[in-house]
Amino acid sequence: MKFDSQISGKHEGTADFERDSHANSVESAPFTKQIALAGVASLIMVVFVAALLKTLA
Repeated sequence: MKFDSQISGKHEGTADFERDSHANSVESAPFTKQIALAGVASLIMVVFVAALLKTLA
C-alpha cells in the first residue's frame, strides 16, 4: 500500500505542475498582446512619419 500512495503523490505533483504552468501561460497572455499592439502601433507611426516627411520634402 505504501507504493500506491507514492504513485498517487507523484500524480498530484504532476497535476500541480501542469496547473501552475497553465496559470503562468494565461497570466503572460495579456503581456504578449501588449507587445503585439505596441508593434502594430510602431508600424503605423513609421508609416505616418514617412508620409509626413514625404509631404514636407
